[in-house]
Amino acid sequence: MKNNLKRFLAIFMIGAVIMAFSACGQDTEKDAAKDAETKTASEKKQDTDKKEEKTKEEKKKDKEKTTKKSSEKKEEKKETSPDSKPSSGGNSSNSNSSSGNSSGSNSGNGQTSKEKGLSTIMSSILAGVDLPKVGNTTLSGDNFPAFAFIEKQDGYTGLASEALVGSIAHSVVLVRVPEGASAKSTAASIKANADPRKWICVEAEKTIVKYHKRTVLLIMSDAATANAIAANFDALY
Repeated sequence: MKNNLKRFLAIFMIGAVIMAFSACGQDTEKDAAKDAETKTASEKKQDTDKKEEKTKEEKKKDKEKTTKKSSEKKEEKKETSPDSKPSSGGNSSNSNSSSGNSSGSNSGNGQTSKEKGLSTIMSSILAGVDLPKVGNTTLSGDNFPAFAFIEKQDGYTGLASEALVGSIAHSVVLVRVPEGASAKSTAASIKANADPRKWICVEAEKTIVKYHKRTVLLIMSDAATANAIAANFDALY
Protein backbone atom coordinates (compact mmCIF):
# COMPACT_ATOMS: atom_id res chain seq x y z
CA MET A 1 0.00 0.00 0.00
CA LYS A 2 2.75 2.42 0.93
CA ASN A 3 4.63 1.56 -2.23
CA ASN A 4 1.57 2.34 -4.35
CA LEU A 5 1.19 5.70 -2.57
CA LYS A 6 4.84 6.53 -3.19
CA ARG A 7 4.47 5.66 -6.88
CA PHE A 8 1.37 7.85 -7.15
CA LEU A 9 3.13 10.78 -5.53
CA ALA A 10 6.17 10.32 -7.81
CA ILE A 11 4.00 10.21 -10.94
CA PHE A 12 2.04 13.30 -9.73
CA MET A 13 5.25 15.29 -9.16
CA ILE A 14 6.67 14.28 -12.52
CA GLY A 15 3.41 15.39 -14.20
CA ALA A 16 3.49 18.69 -12.33
CA VAL A 17 7.07 19.33 -13.44
CA ILE A 18 6.20 18.53 -17.08
CA MET A 19 3.19 20.88 -16.98
CA ALA A 20 5.34 23.63 -15.47
CA PHE A 21 7.95 23.30 -18.20
CA SER A 22 5.22 23.25 -20.87
CA ALA A 23 3.63 26.42 -19.50
CA CYS A 24 7.05 28.09 -19.40
CA GLY A 25 7.64 27.15 -23.02
CA GLN A 26 4.30 28.63 -24.08
CA ASP A 27 5.08 31.90 -22.29
CA THR A 28 8.46 32.04 -24.04
CA GLU A 29 6.81 31.54 -27.43
CA LYS A 30 4.24 34.24 -26.65
CA ASP A 31 7.00 36.66 -25.61
CA ALA A 32 8.94 35.91 -28.80
CA ALA A 33 5.83 36.47 -30.94
CA LYS A 34 5.10 39.71 -29.10
CA ASP A 35 8.69 40.89 -29.64
CA ALA A 36 8.43 40.03 -33.35
CA GLU A 37 5.17 41.99 -33.65
CA THR A 38 6.74 44.97 -31.86
CA LYS A 39 9.78 44.86 -34.12
CA THR A 40 7.61 44.65 -37.25
CA ALA A 41 5.50 47.62 -36.13
CA SER A 42 8.67 49.62 -35.43
CA GLU A 43 10.08 48.80 -38.85
CA LYS A 44 6.79 49.77 -40.50
CA LYS A 45 6.79 53.09 -38.66
CA GLN A 46 10.38 53.76 -39.76
CA ASP A 47 9.45 52.99 -43.38
CA THR A 48 6.41 55.27 -43.12
CA ASP A 49 8.52 58.07 -41.64
CA LYS A 50 11.11 57.67 -44.41
CA LYS A 51 8.41 57.78 -47.10
CA GLU A 52 6.85 60.90 -45.56
CA GLU A 53 10.24 62.58 -45.34
CA LYS A 54 11.00 61.69 -48.97
CA THR A 55 7.60 63.04 -50.05
CA LYS A 56 8.25 66.30 -48.19
CA GLU A 57 11.66 66.66 -49.87
CA GLU A 58 10.14 66.05 -53.31
CA LYS A 59 7.38 68.61 -52.67
CA LYS A 60 9.99 71.11 -51.47
CA LYS A 61 12.09 70.60 -54.63
CA ASP A 62 9.01 70.93 -56.86
CA LYS A 63 8.07 74.16 -55.09
CA GLU A 64 11.58 75.54 -55.54
CA LYS A 65 11.52 74.65 -59.26
CA THR A 66 8.10 76.30 -59.69
CA THR A 67 9.28 79.43 -57.87
CA LYS A 68 12.44 79.60 -59.99
CA LYS A 69 10.50 79.20 -63.25
CA SER A 70 8.01 81.88 -62.17
CA SER A 71 10.87 84.25 -61.32
CA GLU A 72 12.56 83.61 -64.68
CA LYS A 73 9.30 84.27 -66.54
CA LYS A 74 8.78 87.55 -64.66
CA GLU A 75 12.36 88.62 -65.40
CA GLU A 76 11.99 87.75 -69.08
CA LYS A 77 8.70 89.63 -69.27
CA LYS A 78 10.31 92.64 -67.59
CA GLU A 79 13.21 92.76 -70.06
CA THR A 80 10.97 92.29 -73.11
CA SER A 81 9.22 95.28 -74.64
CA PRO A 82 5.45 95.08 -74.21
CA ASP A 83 4.97 96.67 -77.64
CA SER A 84 6.44 93.80 -79.69
CA LYS A 85 3.20 93.01 -81.51
CA PRO A 86 3.17 91.19 -84.85
CA SER A 87 1.79 92.90 -87.93
CA SER A 88 2.11 92.70 -91.67
CA GLY A 89 4.23 95.84 -91.77
CA GLY A 90 1.84 97.21 -94.36
CA ASN A 91 2.33 100.76 -93.08
CA SER A 92 5.71 100.94 -94.79
CA SER A 93 4.16 102.57 -97.85
CA ASN A 94 3.35 105.66 -95.75
CA SER A 95 6.99 106.49 -95.11
CA ASN A 96 8.25 109.64 -96.80
CA SER A 97 11.71 108.13 -97.23
CA SER A 98 12.63 105.65 -100.00
CA SER A 99 16.44 105.73 -99.94
CA GLY A 100 18.72 103.72 -97.68
CA ASN A 101 19.52 106.82 -95.57
CA SER A 102 17.12 109.74 -95.14
CA SER A 103 16.41 112.71 -92.90
CA GLY A 104 13.07 114.45 -92.50
CA SER A 105 11.88 117.53 -90.67
CA ASN A 106 8.37 117.06 -89.28
CA SER A 107 6.76 120.41 -88.60
CA GLY A 108 3.53 118.77 -87.43
CA ASN A 109 -0.03 119.85 -88.12
CA GLY A 110 -0.05 123.05 -86.11
CA GLN A 111 -0.69 121.34 -82.76
CA THR A 112 0.74 123.18 -79.77
CA SER A 113 0.19 120.48 -77.12
CA LYS A 114 3.05 119.48 -74.83
CA GLU A 115 5.37 116.80 -76.20
CA LYS A 116 4.70 113.27 -75.05
CA GLY A 117 7.14 111.30 -72.91
CA LEU A 118 9.72 109.21 -74.76
CA SER A 119 8.33 105.92 -73.43
CA THR A 120 4.85 106.88 -74.67
CA ILE A 121 6.20 107.83 -78.09
CA MET A 122 8.23 104.60 -78.28
CA SER A 123 5.17 102.49 -77.49
CA SER A 124 3.13 104.34 -80.12
CA ILE A 125 5.63 104.07 -82.98
CA LEU A 126 6.32 100.37 -82.34
CA ALA A 127 2.66 99.41 -82.03
CA GLY A 128 1.46 97.15 -84.84
CA VAL A 129 4.95 96.69 -86.31
CA ASP A 130 6.41 93.22 -86.90
CA LEU A 131 9.42 93.29 -84.56
CA PRO A 132 12.00 90.86 -83.26
CA LYS A 133 12.21 90.32 -79.50
CA VAL A 134 13.26 93.71 -78.15
CA GLY A 135 14.18 95.42 -74.88
CA ASN A 136 14.17 99.08 -73.86
CA THR A 137 17.25 100.91 -72.53
CA THR A 138 17.29 104.36 -70.96
CA LEU A 139 20.23 106.38 -72.31
CA SER A 140 22.72 107.84 -69.88
CA GLY A 141 26.07 109.59 -70.23
CA ASP A 142 27.91 106.28 -70.58
CA ASN A 143 25.79 104.58 -73.23
CA PHE A 144 24.51 107.64 -75.14
CA PRO A 145 27.14 107.42 -77.94
CA ALA A 146 26.61 103.65 -78.35
CA PHE A 147 22.92 104.11 -79.16
CA ALA A 148 22.52 107.71 -80.43
CA PHE A 149 26.04 108.16 -81.90
CA ILE A 150 26.46 111.58 -80.22
CA GLU A 151 27.82 112.61 -76.84
CA LYS A 152 25.26 113.35 -74.16
CA GLN A 153 24.89 117.03 -73.41
CA ASP A 154 23.21 118.77 -70.48
CA GLY A 155 19.46 118.35 -70.60
CA TYR A 156 19.51 115.61 -73.25
CA THR A 157 17.53 112.43 -72.55
CA GLY A 158 17.13 109.28 -74.60
CA LEU A 159 15.43 105.90 -74.89
CA ALA A 160 16.44 102.97 -77.11
CA SER A 161 14.61 99.81 -78.19
CA GLU A 162 16.91 97.17 -79.67
CA ALA A 163 16.77 93.50 -80.59
CA LEU A 164 17.76 91.26 -77.68
CA VAL A 165 19.53 88.93 -80.12
CA GLY A 166 22.84 90.40 -81.29
CA SER A 167 22.64 88.80 -84.71
CA ILE A 168 19.56 90.88 -85.60
CA ALA A 169 20.28 94.42 -86.82
CA HIS A 170 17.43 96.41 -85.28
CA SER A 171 17.60 99.65 -83.28
CA VAL A 172 15.10 102.44 -82.59
CA VAL A 173 16.35 105.46 -80.63
CA LEU A 174 14.52 108.55 -79.37
CA VAL A 175 16.45 111.63 -78.19
CA ARG A 176 14.82 114.61 -76.47
CA VAL A 177 16.77 117.88 -76.58
CA PRO A 178 16.21 120.62 -73.95
CA GLU A 179 14.46 123.92 -74.55
CA GLY A 180 16.65 126.21 -76.65
CA ALA A 181 18.60 123.38 -78.27
CA SER A 182 18.22 122.60 -81.97
CA ALA A 183 16.58 119.26 -82.73
CA LYS A 184 17.39 119.80 -86.42
CA SER A 185 21.10 120.17 -85.68
CA THR A 186 21.04 117.16 -83.36
CA ALA A 187 19.30 115.06 -86.03
CA ALA A 188 21.96 116.06 -88.55
CA SER A 189 24.75 115.01 -86.16
CA ILE A 190 23.07 111.67 -85.45
CA LYS A 191 22.59 111.01 -89.17
CA ALA A 192 26.22 111.85 -89.94
CA ASN A 193 27.54 109.50 -87.25
CA ALA A 194 25.01 106.66 -87.32
CA ASP A 195 26.64 103.33 -88.09
CA PRO A 196 24.28 100.64 -89.44
CA ARG A 197 27.13 98.12 -88.99
CA LYS A 198 27.42 98.68 -85.23
CA TRP A 199 26.63 94.97 -84.71
CA ILE A 200 29.79 94.07 -86.73
CA CYS A 201 28.49 90.72 -88.01
CA VAL A 202 25.24 92.16 -89.42
CA GLU A 203 24.19 95.44 -91.02
CA ALA A 204 20.90 97.30 -90.88
CA GLU A 205 19.23 97.45 -94.31
CA LYS A 206 17.87 100.96 -93.82
CA THR A 207 18.63 104.00 -91.65
CA ILE A 208 16.08 106.77 -91.07
CA VAL A 209 16.52 109.95 -89.02
CA LYS A 210 13.54 112.23 -88.26
CA TYR A 211 12.68 114.94 -85.79
CA HIS A 212 9.65 116.84 -84.51
CA LYS A 213 9.96 119.86 -82.21
CA ARG A 214 12.45 118.65 -79.53
CA THR A 215 12.27 114.91 -80.34
CA VAL A 216 14.72 113.14 -82.66
CA LEU A 217 14.15 109.61 -84.01
CA LEU A 218 16.84 107.23 -85.29
CA ILE A 219 15.81 103.93 -86.91
CA MET A 220 18.22 101.24 -88.13
CA SER A 221 16.51 98.03 -89.24
CA ASP A 222 15.25 96.15 -92.29
CA ALA A 223 13.47 98.39 -94.81
CA ALA A 224 9.89 97.27 -94.09
CA THR A 225 10.28 97.64 -90.32
CA ALA A 226 12.05 101.01 -90.59
CA ASN A 227 9.39 102.40 -92.94
CA ALA A 228 6.53 101.21 -90.69
CA ILE A 229 8.05 102.81 -87.58
CA ALA A 230 8.76 106.06 -89.45
CA ALA A 231 5.14 106.14 -90.67
CA ASN A 232 3.88 105.69 -87.09
CA PHE A 233 6.13 108.56 -85.98
CA ASP A 234 4.71 110.82 -88.71
CA ALA A 235 1.18 109.87 -87.72
CA LEU A 236 1.71 111.19 -84.19
CA TYR A 237 1.93 114.79 -85.40
